[in-house]
Amino acid sequence: MNNTRFLFTAFAFLVAIPAMAKDPVISSNTSGITDDKLINSVAAASIGSGVKEPLKISGNANQLSISGSNKTVCTVPLANGKMKGISCK
Repeated sequence: MNNTRFLFTAFAFLVAIPAMAKDPVISSNTSGITDDKLINSVAAASIGSGVKEPLKISGNANQLSISGSNKTVCTVPLANGKMKGISCK
């Protein structure tokens, strides 16, 4: 049930990204992913799921981990350079 709610929240924020005026504050990105659009989408979805800025992004081309200034951490599986969901604790 929680995964479904988080997935819905993530995609709602992905739709809302064009309306957002500011870019997410990312303090570090050690994932090696250079696609700014993907990173900003993942960051916005994580913020919408409770991670507080500034964000730290780590992982690889298959899965990202996003943490911030609070204890909430999101895991985002990727496939073919696209988000396949989000799970936050």
